[in-house]
Order: sequence, then C-alpha cells, then structure tokens
Amino acid sequence: MINNILQNVVLPASEHADRVSLYCRWPSGNIALANAKGELNLTAGSVVDFTTFFNAFSHRKWHEATGIEHVCLHVCGRGAVRVLISSYSATAAAIRVSEYEGELNASGIEVSVPSLSQISGEMLSFLVIALENSVIESVTWVTSENAKRDIRLAAVITTFQRETEIFAAMEKFSSKIIPRYKNSIHLFVVDNGSTLNVENTEYLTIVSNKNLGGAGGFTRGFIEVKKRQGYTHVLFMDDDASCEPESVWRAKTFLAYLNDERASVAGAMLYTDMPSIQYEKGALMRLNGSGKAVWHAEHSGWDLSDIACVAANDLPGNLNYGGWWFFAFPINAVKHLPFPFFVRGDDVDFSLSNKLPIVTLNGIATWCENFGYKLNPPTEYLASRSWMALSFMHADSGANKATFNLLLRNAYKMGMRFDYAGMHAVLDGVEHALLGPQFFADKPSPIDVLTNQKKRNKLVKLTSDQFKYLVPISWRKKRQKRLVLVLSVGGAFLPQRMVQSVIMHAKIAWEAGTWTLIRVGAVAFGVGSEVYVYKRDSKELRSGLKRILKLKIQYLRQRRVVKLNYQNNSAKYKTREYWENVLDVRSDDK
Repeated sequence: MINNILQNVVLPASEHADRVSLYCRWPSGNIALANAKGELNLTAGSVVDFTTFFNAFSHRKWHEATGIEHVCLHVCGRGAVRVLISSYSATAAAIRVSEYEGELNASGIEVSVPSLSQISGEMLSFLVIALENSVIESVTWVTSENAKRDIRLAAVITTFQRETEIFAAMEKFSSKIIPRYKNSIHLFVVDNGSTLNVENTEYLTIVSNKNLGGAGGFTRGFIEVKKRQGYTHVLFMDDDASCEPESVWRAKTFLAYLNDERASVAGAMLYTDMPSIQYEKGALMRLNGSGKAVWHAEHSGWDLSDIACVAANDLPGNLNYGGWWFFAFPINAVKHLPFPFFVRGDDVDFSLSNKLPIVTLNGIATWCENFGYKLNPPTEYLASRSWMALSFMHADSGANKATFNLLLRNAYKMGMRFDYAGMHAVLDGVEHALLGPQFFADKPSPIDVLTNQKKRNKLVKLTSDQFKYLVPISWRKKRQKRLVLVLSVGGAFLPQRMVQSVIMHAKIAWEAGTWTLIRVGAVAFGVGSEVYVYKRDSKELRSGLKRILKLKIQYLRQRRVVKLNYQNNSAKYKTREYWENVLDVRSDDK
C-alpha cells in the first residue's frame, strides 16, 4: 500500500506550551511534551486526545473538495497502546468509527476507517491510551490515492526594516519547512528597505526592492517567481506572521489534491496574545445591496480550543478573499496584478480581480499581532481609502453607499473617543479615494501623506499621576446619557462643568462605544506600559463633524462619476507594464 501523507499530526512540544490545546488534550492528567527527538513519552494509563485544530482530520471537507475516499491513521512508536478514532459533528457529538489495540513499532501500524463518503460528521479524530509505558514517534493521516498535480511552491515574504521578524521567518523556512520538500519549496524575501545583508542560497532568494508597501513588495516577488519559471503556486506571507511548519506542508498537499485547479488556500489568522482565538478564517466583502455589514470575517472570535468550534470551523463558508498573512494561489490563475494600494486592500482586490475560489482548512493558520494594537492615523488613513476604492471598483451603488456611511461612522466614533487625529485620517482617506484610481497610481508609495498623518498623532503616555484615575469602560446604557449625547451633538457642545475627571481605559480603541465616553474628560487605550491618553477637545470634534457634512455633500455630487472612473481605469494599474515601470524592473515573462 502506497501511503501518501495528507496531514502530519503535530506532537505537542515546548514551543507549544502556551497553546497546547490546539495540538492535544490530556483528559486524565499526566501531561507531557515531546522530547528533543520529537517523541512523546506516555506513562502507563495516560490518555492523549488529538481532537484539536491542528490534528483532527476534516474528512467531510477533504472528501467534498478533493474526492478522496480512503484514508487511514499511520502511527509509529513503541509500547502497547489503544487507538480510538471517532467522527465529530459540528456540535461536538462523537461516534466511534475505528479502533486498534496492540504493539506499536518503528515502521508503523495503520488504523483504517470506512470510506469517507460513508462517515457522518465533520472531522475524524483520535485518542491514544497507553496500556504500558509507551512512546509515540510520529502520526500521519495517509491515503493510497494519488494527488492530481505536482506542486512547486514559491513562498514570498515582504519586509521593511524588520530584521528580527524576517530572520526568524527565514530560519523557520531553512531549518524546518524547506528540508521536508527541499526540491519543491523556495523562499523569496522581498526587502523593501534594502537593509538585509544575506547571501542567496539554493533555497533562498533575497530581492532588493523599492519601498512600495505590501502591494509593491508582493508584486515584485510574483514577478521574480515568474522569471525563474518552474513554480506552480505562490504563497504570500507577512514578515510578522508566525505559522506552524505543518501549515505550509498541509496547504501544499491540499492544493495538490483539490478538484478545482484554480482554487487558492487562505490561512486563518490567530492572535499572538490569545493563541487559540481566531481573528478570521477567510473573509467576505459584500459586493451588492445596502445595509451595515460591508465586511465579514469568517468565524471571528472563535475559540479553537473548543471542539465544537474546531468541527464547525471547516463547514462551507461564503468567502471571496483571503488575507496575505497566508495566501497560496496558482500562478496560472492570475490575470491581474495587485492594485497600488501600498498596504491595506491589496489582498482583497487581488482575489476579487482574479476571481480566485477561496478554500480554507483547519491547521492552516498563522499567528499575528492583534490589529487593534496597530491602530494609528496612518493605518486608519490607508484602510479607509482602500475600502472606499475597493467598493467603487467591485461593488454596486448600494454597497458603495454602505461603505461610505460605514467610514463616516468610523470617523465619528473616533471623534467620540477623542482620537481626533484618527478621525481626520479616515476623512483624508475617503477624500483621496474620491480622487479616483489615478491618485493611487501617482502615489504608489504615499510616504509624504503618511508622514503628515504621523505628525498629527501627538501621543501622550499615561503618567503615574493619571494612573489612579483609570476606570474601566462602562456599558450601562442610561437614558440620560443618550439624551445628553443627542442634545450636545455628540458632545461637541457639552458644558465643561458636566465633564467628569475620571480616565476610562480600554485595551483597544474600538472597545469604546459612541456614547460611553460622553461625560468623560479623557480616555486611555493600550496594554501594559504602552498606554496612551486622549483628551476631550470640543473644537476638534466640531471640526471633524463639519468635514463629515462636507464629505456627504461631495459624495452625493460625485459618486456616479467616481465609480465610472474606477471601473474604466483601475485595471490598467494592475498590469505588468505599470508595475515594471514603477518598480524599475523588466520581466522575462511575456
């Protein structure tokens, strides 16, 4: 029997200590981690359960997306064990489908399961009971069925003066990821800062590049991959993304078996500071209709230490783009290069422009810093202008209106939490988006605009004297508070005598609502020692409210002309000719 590996079971090791629930559970205690050899030692009577995000096998999704029928569990090790395989539903109900009792050996034993089309539920998982002191050396989910295509994967990481992060990523690829498939995985690092003093190797290519953000960096990487030829797929990854090596291998294998040769694999994003919490597993930009929900992050906030969440995580979703923290796609499916957004929105446009089918799979994920900790005027500016431009490019007039209103609400909310620099940054972004695609094309690197945004942001750190005034955000919805909000026009005309001296504190700015701070003189956002204070300024709020009113009038007058401009002209800034010109490169690809 030929065993083609579909999925490696990742044994819990010391580097997983803060997130071990994503790898295994220990129902009866006797917790252990893999030793230096990568072996898991079990004392007699120990039970280790692998019903987890990284180690359960999503049999229904595999069957529907690839058509494979036959899989089995391959276990190598020493000692007498009992292996129980069960199928789990999306509600965490389970039914036994197979079991094995006997001695493990170095060549491995196989535990077969019925044909996948005959198994109900969403995922297969297993637990091991040690009947005596035993050792698990390796476990894999395997099949005798062959892949549909050979995958040669080029990973592309874009970085800008972040040596710590990029050296960690290069080390992981060189020491762990590439060695397993060293003839079919290559890493390209696009150095937008031209600061890396690293030699190219057989499996690593450093590309010095202009600082044109993620859009320019990933585009340059894609061009370099095509010049070298021989690759079938590209994997885009952020330099601060930290993924399990298995995620890369699993994505490569899934792509090899997928029925749809144009399909792209989007990796989930998990929070670095809350490792089992999912930010999103693919996402949807609404392209038509009205309403408030313009963006939808699939399964946001799900706790993947919960078995039910893991089982339901691979149910079919309505996705139309994937984030570039981990996004693998076929080269031949790409007809349009990224739009010159610099950062924010380039990944959305790339998926939509190329009509890439998006698939996800448990165990394909990366950990990234919470976006809430990255909020500042430059990021707010970049996000708002890209959201508005994306809507004009891809959505109908109803969704355009919804996006515009959402952005103005965001600006208003920032004003309500005293972030006036952020408020004006959002409004700047909307104004610039209304200038049309030529504005982005002329400024593929808007450093001057971002510098001005930074100058606005006069951050003031929390002092020891202010520390004693901190109180948590209050969410009690008192009627008089709402009345004060209306009568004072959002606090713009609130008398000073009604302002309280406390400083309300939240870890992330968006945790504060539009009315919770109505009578507060200051608010603080941040965690640990990185906490900053924002003070009420009615004059700044009134200035922002005036801009919002002017923008509403401008949008009503210009929306049809601006939309036609994007629809007629944006495509020419996604071409090889445009990018080769701004990047000062020439591609051999014709």
